[in-house]
Amino acid sequence: MLSGINLKASQIDFFILHYNTHYNLPADLIKDVNMDNKGGYYLATDEGCFLFWGRESIKLKTPLNRSNYFKKLLRKKDGTLLCISDDALYEIDYNLQGPYLKLLLGKGRSVNDTIPYYYKNIFEDNFGIIWLADRRNIFSLSKGKVKKFEMDAKNASTSYQRSYQFMEFADNQLSVLSQQGYFYLYDREQEVFVEYPDLLTEEVYSSTRMDKNSYLLGCKDGLSKLEFNQNYKLNSITNSQGIVFSAFGKIEDQIFLGGSWSQGVFVLDFTGKRLDMKQVDDFPYNGVQNLYTSDNLDFIASTNLGVVVLRRKQFEAVFDDVKSGIINHLFIDNEDHIFFIRNNVIYKSTNDKSGLKPIVGKRSNDTNLVMHYSNDSVLIGTSDGNLLLYYKGKLIEELQLEQKYVIDIVKDKFGFYWIQNGHELYQVDFSIHKLINHTANIPTQNSVGAIALDTDSLLTIGTNEWQEPIIQFDYKDNIFHGVKSEFFPDSIQEYNCLKLLILKDSLLIGTSKGIYVFKQDTLSKLEVGEYSNEEVHAMASDSIGALWFSTSKGLIKWEDNECCIFTDLSGIPSKTINRDGILIDQQQAVWLATNNGVVRFNKNIQSVEARKPVVVSQRHNRFIYNDHEELEITADEYYILSLHSSYLPQYANQFRYKVVSGDKQISSWEKVSTEDELFLKISNTGKYQLLISSKNDGLSKWSSPLIIDINVVLPFYKRWYFLLVIFLILFALVGVYIYHDRKKSIREKQKLEKLVAQRTCELRSSNKELKALNKTKDRFLSIIAHDLRSPFQTLIGISSLLIQSYDELSDDERKKMIRNLQKTSELSYDLLMNLLVWTRVQTGAFDVKISSFRLDELINRNIEFAKESAAIKNIQFEQNLIQLQVEADEDMISTILRNLISNAIKFSNHNTVIRINMWTEKRKVYVSVVDQGRGMTAEEIGIIKREDSNYSTEGTDREKGTGFGLSICREFIKVNKGKMKIESAINGGSTFTFSLPIVER
Repeated sequence: MLSGINLKASQIDFFILHYNTHYNLPADLIKDVNMDNKGGYYLATDEGCFLFWGRESIKLKTPLNRSNYFKKLLRKKDGTLLCISDDALYEIDYNLQGPYLKLLLGKGRSVNDTIPYYYKNIFEDNFGIIWLADRRNIFSLSKGKVKKFEMDAKNASTSYQRSYQFMEFADNQLSVLSQQGYFYLYDREQEVFVEYPDLLTEEVYSSTRMDKNSYLLGCKDGLSKLEFNQNYKLNSITNSQGIVFSAFGKIEDQIFLGGSWSQGVFVLDFTGKRLDMKQVDDFPYNGVQNLYTSDNLDFIASTNLGVVVLRRKQFEAVFDDVKSGIINHLFIDNEDHIFFIRNNVIYKSTNDKSGLKPIVGKRSNDTNLVMHYSNDSVLIGTSDGNLLLYYKGKLIEELQLEQKYVIDIVKDKFGFYWIQNGHELYQVDFSIHKLINHTANIPTQNSVGAIALDTDSLLTIGTNEWQEPIIQFDYKDNIFHGVKSEFFPDSIQEYNCLKLLILKDSLLIGTSKGIYVFKQDTLSKLEVGEYSNEEVHAMASDSIGALWFSTSKGLIKWEDNECCIFTDLSGIPSKTINRDGILIDQQQAVWLATNNGVVRFNKNIQSVEARKPVVVSQRHNRFIYNDHEELEITADEYYILSLHSSYLPQYANQFRYKVVSGDKQISSWEKVSTEDELFLKISNTGKYQLLISSKNDGLSKWSSPLIIDINVVLPFYKRWYFLLVIFLILFALVGVYIYHDRKKSIREKQKLEKLVAQRTCELRSSNKELKALNKTKDRFLSIIAHDLRSPFQTLIGISSLLIQSYDELSDDERKKMIRNLQKTSELSYDLLMNLLVWTRVQTGAFDVKISSFRLDELINRNIEFAKESAAIKNIQFEQNLIQLQVEADEDMISTILRNLISNAIKFSNHNTVIRINMWTEKRKVYVSVVDQGRGMTAEEIGIIKREDSNYSTEGTDREKGTGFGLSICREFIKVNKGKMKIESAINGGSTFTFSLPIVER
């Protein structure tokens, strides 16, 4: 039973990463996070369900007419990932294009339906049954069948929070605790939930299992712990001072991480008699919706503003007083006490290493660099080259060396102190107050790089000369002997010796160009992958043979030919680890002295093998999740494969690959140089296997490789079927060329024949025109010969008679003859004018002059001109006209009207009426001239309509005509885009109608 609360929990540090809209995450509330069995993180948010890889997120398409408000994710024991939204249950399935939502269960029509109406929570029990909760009721889903459990109305939840907490105890006993605080046990035989009313508590928002028979609850009034005996009775409740917890995650046995609605995240330690609780520093948001513990043992918090990853630091600060500052030296004595220098103060740890006490305080501005402790005596080397000997905190002796900067101090089994001062070496015997400079006695001058004690606690010197890398001191003869290297690598480089680490059967030399191994007079380079040439200042080896060493990139652990790198993600406060800054105590805990404090490796954090990576082929636009999926690539072409790991952050992931063909290894493991993209190129065709493995910062182990079957094929332009296609195409092109050439010849022939035919047609047309012109000429000559000759003969005859018989004729006879002369002259003039107009029309020499004029006014003018001729026969005119503006050749239309009106007067009887009508119809204007004359037969109408006709007959008073009037009318109407119509009957008069198009403005 817990008796109270302490607001400072055990020392547990986290490295915190937060992801928000800057990483393409939705801006809305994130409700839950979970990982599928392929290592992808899925987010349930108020904008939908997202796949998150650490650099980018992909929204899964929500089915049509379904809600985007997602609530909870559940990874089943078989690895299947389920998720619920407001109105549906989905399974996240996969195809070549990636993950997608597969609908399993929809939404009920009301709270009384047999399926959930509004999804609130999801849980899987030990029998593989899925349990669902809506606002009030509980449902089970097993083998595709849904069973509803009607719960009491008092359990109904009105908020968006989880309506029921599902709990399962060690004997597979399922229980639920409603948000309202009502507790039920599930009777599997009766298939009912049985209420335990005496367990009523306040409102409950979260729960997590502490052990086989107890659960931790986040309640309205704080934190509660429910402990049950075999009869499931409530034993205790512990208040947490009003902090409302929304989610939990397990750190260690009886140590939990708790997320709250409004106060961030806390470490909850139940290992003592009372609850120790400490708020996690630097957590970026206050509101936590849920906590997920990943397979990598990271905690992922769903918050109102993004996702927060809490990675437990593998190196943790042990001493609160020295969480920062430059630590110059680490030292351990025979009793396993830790010593180090900070701000010129020498600190010593307590026996349990939980606290510190200073044993030597500040003395001057001189900086303490190195130290050695034994039997309450502390020897300190400073930056000014001073040696300070303290005993029980009091300075008892001080020596000044020739150079500044004391680099190292060791004490051999004879009690002598050996001091490295720059490149000089001193021996000190404080018992006789003796200081000896041995620099001149060393075989290789100015080459002291590092000093150490061998397995017998005797002095060994590492030099900067690779031909003689080791110097040993002969205590008997008091001289130094160089140990030459009989064999050394051809590629060895000049180096500076920085650190010695003496093992049982070999000696490791940390240098400016990596680590060298000196064993059996042979100097060789220790190949540690990409860190082989890094400068090494500090080294240590643990009891299992793992080598720990510092580089500019971080702390490296080399074990079983594999490297693990520890950086700030692992809790190392600074990549600068000082000389002698790595120490392993008697419990095999690794300690680091850095430029920003002291940290210790947490042995409780176990190494986790990473999941296989997921590969996305950009060229093929497909995801590769499983072994032996086949990918076809083209020889000698680059393919970009995007690599994804389940670890966050993505930038800290490492990937390696190799190519295998059958039993033959084409390449050894190679690191992917870019962060998460592999540029793959294979030159030779055939079947290969591409193996890709991943790991993360710290103790992460390389994952089992993802094996992709690669089929390398020739480029399409080198394949036999492509060459066959090319041959067929060329053959077809030749055939097409021959075909088109023949077709072209045929076309040329046809074109020539067409040209000949056209020219023939043109010749025929020209011949026809010539014939027409000849005919016109003949008609013209005929008219001149006949029609013009007759009037002139009449004129000559009458004029001759007048001249010869003028005196014999009476006045009336002379007037009659003169009138005949006038009529004959007028007739001859009209004939001549019509003949000229007709000739111009026939030869195309008549110019059309389009103008706008009033047609009705033109008709009236022509009627006025004709009234004098009409009065001779007492003929009247009746007009039915409309006002209309037309565009045509006004002279031509006037000629048409004059001829038609003259024709009507000529063939009208005395005392009759000529009607002139005008109307519009279908965008045309019609003009008709109607007389009451003798009319015409159909045969006469047919003759008049002939184009070569100049048919003329006498009028009702034996008036003569030229025969050209109607021909001219017909041609002029045609030129003005109109038509002429003739209607007539014997003794029924004649109607001449012509039309003109109306020009719309």
